[in-house]
Amino acid sequence: MLADRLFAVIVGVYVDGFNLYYGGVGLAGGHSVPGWRWIDLRQLATNLLLDALSGSVEAALVISNDSDLALPVAKARSAIPVGVINPTTGQTAGALKLAAGQPVGLHWGRRLTLQDLTSAQLPGQVGKLRKPAGW
Repeated sequence: MLADRLFAVIVGVYVDGFNLYYGGVGLAGGHSVPGWRWIDLRQLATNLLLDALSGSVEAALVISNDSDLALPVAKARSAIPVGVINPTTGQTAGALKLAAGQPVGLHWGRRLTLQDLTSAQLPGQVGKLRKPAGW
């Protein structure tokens, strides 16, 4: 039944771990350090395209601000709704924004904030487990 289906959308989540980690460090006042992000990006791009074009997912959420993902994100947007979350303190890479004339549909974008990160933390204690001092 359609009403049952409205809240049962299969969403693929694709995280650029390098961008998310160092973006979070930047949001918290730290600084970025170079790394081997291209390995993560190749796998992220491949999985995003395979899933979007094969119909394995009905929508995608990409957490990255790397303009190298512009082509895979644009191709995925031709098949499914795609949201892009920028996990850095900078402006969203122009190549990840919707191009002029590209149909918006259900595509969207957002920049992650320090409040987003802090509100997503577990409490100081969960059962018998406690956060280490200084966390």
